[in-house]
Amino acid sequence: MLYAPSLFPEDTCFARACIQEAPVSHDAFPLSTVCPSSPHGSAGLELVPLWVNPTITALVVVSAVILAAVYAVHLRRT
Repeated sequence: MLYAPSLFPEDTCFARACIQEAPVSHDAFPLSTVCPSSPHGSAGLELVPLWVNPTITALVVVSAVILAAVYAVHLRRT
C-alpha cells in the first residue's frame, strides 16, 4: 500500500490521485488523508481505503487479548 511517498504532502496526493496539491485534511487516528478532488469542487478524495481503520483496530484488540492471556498464564505458573 502506497501511503506517503515523501515528506511533502502534495506528493502524496500526486502519487495517489494525480493532483499536485496539498491534502485538504490529514488525521493520524483514524487514519485519513483527503486530497482535493478537483480545482473547483469542495468535496475531497479519501486516499485511505475503508478497510484500513477497522483492520488496525482489530489487530490492536487481538494483540491486547493475546498479551493479557500470556500474562495470565505467566501469573498462574508462578
